[in-house]
Amino acid sequence: YIDSILRSNPKDRREFTDEESKLVSGQPYAAKDQDTYEQMMSMEDKEIRFWLSVNRTPPYAAECGMEWDNVVKEYNERQELLKKEGISDDVKKYNEIIDSLTVDDYENFIEEGILPERLLSLVDEDMNSNNFISKKWNIPIGSIFDIIEKDFSIEKMED
Repeated sequence: YIDSILRSNPKDRREFTDEESKLVSGQPYAAKDQDTYEQMMSMEDKEIRFWLSVNRTPPYAAECGMEWDNVVKEYNERQELLKKEGISDDVKKYNEIIDSLTVDDYENFIEEGILPERLLSLVDEDMNSNNFISKKWNIPIGSIFDIIEKDFSIEKMED
């Protein structure tokens, strides 16, 4: 039905009958256009995040039979899982960067204190602890000793 209404050229427009011009409430054009009851009654993460940020329980929670404490618990569990998966990805990237460091990268760090850009895009250096802190997760994922203690002797033998 919608395809019969939309026109890209104004000259192709047509007039509509009174029946076609009536507003219809609650009747989707197709089944895919209608949310299910479960979809309408489930809070999205952005809604939960909002209510947590203002430290309030949604005023309609009890009315809808929503157990707010369970909603928050499930949300926090989901966030922890996402965080763990994300941290794992960052640790994997970090290890790949450390493994790919060259002798020049090592010497620049030892002599000049310069970290490679590819590493700096992922981590910040904590000078007090000598740890590399994930920019995204704000937790340690490595240390300067990963660079200082890197063994290049195998690479030198291969050269």
